Formats: sequence, C-alpha cells, structure tokens
Amino acid sequence: MQEISTAALISGRRLLAHNYRKGITLLPPVNFNFSFNFNFNPLLSADNNNTLLFHTQISTNPNRNLPDRRQLPKFLFEKSKLGFGKLDDALSFFHRMVQMQPLPSVIQFTKLLTGITRMKHYSTVICLFKEIRLLGITVDDYTLNVVINCLCHLNRVDYGFSVLSSFFKLGYVPCVSTFNTLMNGFILQDKTGKAMELFNKLVTEGEIKPDGVMYGTIINGLSKTANTTTAIGILRSMRKWNYKPNVVMYNTIIDGLCKDKNVDDALNLLVEMTQQDISPDLITYNTLIHGLCNLGRWEKATRMLRDMTDRNVFPNVRTFSTLILELCKEGMAKEAESVLEFMVQRGVGPDVVTYNTLIDGYCLLGHMDRAIEVFHSMMDKGIEPNILCYNILINGYCKNMKIEEAMNVFREMPHKGLKPTIDTYNTMLQGLFGVGRCSTAQGLLNEMQANRSDSRLLYLLCPTGWIIQEWPY
Repeated sequence: MQEISTAALISGRRLLAHNYRKGITLLPPVNFNFSFNFNFNPLLSADNNNTLLFHTQISTNPNRNLPDRRQLPKFLFEKSKLGFGKLDDALSFFHRMVQMQPLPSVIQFTKLLTGITRMKHYSTVICLFKEIRLLGITVDDYTLNVVINCLCHLNRVDYGFSVLSSFFKLGYVPCVSTFNTLMNGFILQDKTGKAMELFNKLVTEGEIKPDGVMYGTIINGLSKTANTTTAIGILRSMRKWNYKPNVVMYNTIIDGLCKDKNVDDALNLLVEMTQQDISPDLITYNTLIHGLCNLGRWEKATRMLRDMTDRNVFPNVRTFSTLILELCKEGMAKEAESVLEFMVQRGVGPDVVTYNTLIDGYCLLGHMDRAIEVFHSMMDKGIEPNILCYNILINGYCKNMKIEEAMNVFREMPHKGLKPTIDTYNTMLQGLFGVGRCSTAQGLLNEMQANRSDSRLLYLLCPTGWIIQEWPY
C-alpha cells in the first residue's frame, strides 16, 4: 500500500467529498496509511444480504410508556446526555423507532447510539449501527464518530481507521475530535507509541490543528507510560498553537513523575505552574505530598501542607491521611496524632481509614494503651470501627503477647455485627500458638469450621510439635 502524507490525504479526500456531493466520482480512491496495516471490518458494511442475528434479539414487547414521535427529539436528547436506565429500554425504543413511518432521521438514531455508548454497551452500538445501515439510512459524520469511539473502547482501533474511510465516501472530512478518539483508542490499548506517531503526523503536516483535548489525550498517554520527558516537551510546545496548558495537564505529568519517583522534577513543574499563572489545586498538592511520603520525605511533605494552606488550597481527608500514614511508618505516631488534631481544627473530619492508620502506628510501636484510647476516641466521635480496625488491634495485642486482650477484642466483634475474616482467625491462631495455648487454638479452629463455608488449606505449627494441616474452612 502506498504511503502518503496526512495533509495530502485530507486535501485529496476533501476534493473527493466535494465531488461526491456533486455526483462526480472520477477521483481514484486514496489509500489511508499511517504506517499501520488496517483492514476493513465487514461487520461495518451494509453491502451484504445477511440479516444480523442481533435483530431477532431486540425486544418484541416494547415498553408502552416510551414516548411517541412528537416527544422523540426531546427524549433522545436527554438520553444522549444521561444514557438509558436499562439496555432493554434502549433496545425497545430502537424497535419502536424502526417501525415508525417515515423512519426518524439519522440525527435521532445517532442520539440513541450516543445514549447507549454512555452506558458502555459498545458492542450493542456496533450491532445497531449495522441495523441502521441495513434500513437504508445514510449515516453522517456524528454517527461515524460514535462508532469509532465504540470500536476504540473495544480495543479495535484498526476497525476505527477502516470506518474513517467512510467519512470521505459519504462526503465528510474527519475533524480533530475524530483523531482524538483514535489516539485515545491507541492509548487504551497501551500503544502510546502509535498514538504519538499519529499525533506527530497531524502536527507536523499542519492540516489538523490540535486542540486542548488532543494535547490532554497524548500527555495522559505519555505520562502513564513513563514518557514524562516527552509529555513535558509537548506541554511546552502548546503555545505554538496558542493553547495554554491547564492544571489538569500539569497534574497528569506530576502524577507520572511521582509514580516514577522523580519527585524533584515534579516539584520543578509546580514552580513552572505558578510562573505561568496556573494555580495548583488540591489534586496537585495531594499528588506531590503522596510522592514525597513514598520517598520518606515527610518533612518536605509537611511543609507542602503549610504551603497549600497559604495558597488557600485546603487539605482534605486524603491529604491528612497520607501524612499520618507516612509518619506512622516512620515510627512517629505522636507526630501523626498531632496532624490528626490539626486536621480536626481545620474542620476536616477524619474517617475510619485515618483512625485505622493511627491505631496501627501505635500498635507497631507496642503502645497498645494509646492505640485503644484512639480506638475509643473514634467511637466517641460516632465513627464505627470496621473489620480492619479490629484486625489491627488483634494483631497488635498478639505481637505484644497480650493474648487475653486480643481474645476480648475478638469476642467483641460479633456484638458489633462484624464477622471475623480469614486474617482475623489466622492472627488469633498464630498468637495462641505463639504462647503455647494449643488447646485454645484447637477450640478456635472448631469454631472457625462451624462458622465458615469456604475451603482453603491451613498449615499451622504449635511449639509443642502438633501440626494441623490441610484443614478446610
């Protein structure tokens, strides 16, 4: 297949589209080639005599409460924005539409397909598209864009490019959103290199002017595949097309840098944002604080907390919980509790995850008295402990050889409507065996067998040499 430039392709297709409208078909077909070998999908062609099996699956008992023809435009407009409640409702309405005489316009059918797309029933959209073609309805560029989007979400970008040829055959020229969809399809398939190749051809040959969505799409794909250097280069090149990067684009790259542990580069981007009069938001700071904490740089993370409040960006539960977790990992539970107190002062209500983190921090330090105080403080504030909270306390008591206290917490769980998990039982059994209480452990095993219906293999060793193995529970 002969390879041609994107500009020549689109220019030639525009002429073909113009002539098609005039009834002139003298131009030879132009091959679409981005160095990809894509074959046309026969399922998208209406040029065959096969009736889709799908047609027999459409409901033959449509909902009588569906709107009539007069209400059709308003009803479909709403569904194209919100989607249908159930797929069967959409199929019933399609059944109603194909029985109308004359048939509704392609605009109305496209709105129906858009509504089903919002429900993520992409395969159904492709089948209905084929039905529409078999009915003799000429689709438009909006319809084709919907179909390409569905194909991309089905990981068939190759078929998406095949549908692209229908644009020109029907007298349309693909717009920037069409190529945005195809690029995003590549990214969904982890083929960011292909998306970048397409992006470079479009930008270099200048026929399609990138918009903010296209820049955001390629930046997102590059950042998720550890190509943050290239993403930064594209970010800075946007001004060539008179586009100003937004906070979402910066956040995307900062997130990629932090995940790659390049936090210093992420901090440099934060400085660049402020220099470009782009205000960092809560996501920016949360990402940076999380990245700093992952590297053990909790002091810098704490300063970042102060910086964001100085800029009137107010921390949320995630911000504080991240700091509390890192401080606890560093064995600084007291400092973590100070962050919790500051959190409450700022009017941000801690949740059970926050308290679990702090309780675990004290348990790791062996400060069980303080851990149980935080536990009761949480309950006094009306926050109900979850199964993880009890597991943390039981594990803490067992690690500190306080088996009676662990058993008391274990016995309290059913009174709170909580059922012990496999982790709960394993922790208690290991604690009991650790102090040589094998008979008590056997009783707990019997209880476990009576209360649980699933089956796995359990291997436990008592200090006296008693081995229990391959026990189903």
